[in-house]
Amino acid sequence: VPEQEVLSCERRLSELCGDRLSFHIQVLSFRRFANTVFRTLGGLKYDYVTKGEKAVILWRALASVAPFLKKYQGITLRDRSFLSETVACIDEFKAYRITPADLEQAAGKLTEAQAGLSQKLFDLSLIFAAYQSAMQHEFDDPSDDLSLLLEKLPEAGFLAETHVMVDSFYGFTGVEGEIIAALFELAKSCTITL
Repeated sequence: VPEQEVLSCERRLSELCGDRLSFHIQVLSFRRFANTVFRTLGGLKYDYVTKGEKAVILWRALASVAPFLKKYQGITLRDRSFLSETVACIDEFKAYRITPADLEQAAGKLTEAQAGLSQKLFDLSLIFAAYQSAMQHEFDDPSDDLSLLLEKLPEAGFLAETHVMVDSFYGFTGVEGEIIAALFELAKSCTITL
């Protein structure tokens, strides 16, 4: 269920099924599911980056690639709104499993008439790559957890005896959709309610 629905679903489950049956059922969000799999198979992270730390790391990454930027050449490193918007953009890229190479490739496919967009995508690919490089040496990013979960799922033999129900979502990110597809292959059963 969505993160904000976990507590209310657990409460409803306990009311409907009682303590004995609800003891055998887990209500999980995608992030909690990732944590459960990591605790079982390894890969649990402990040094997660905060929003403030993300901004500082992005600031450093941006400073390191500034001489190579095209569209964002004149951006000042003091522009807090640019930093927060770019961090949000990177988190969104990760949610849809878009890599710096994907951005660079997309930039290269655009026509002369789309030069502004091409330059923006190229700059974002440089910034994103520098950010990822800096991040992997210092912190773990919770935005990476679902992609890491997707890599771990084939090792999750316990899913073969698990019935999975997906409920209360209005939509899924790219990586969430891939996780659901993997669950259809790995779980004993998988049900989605719309």
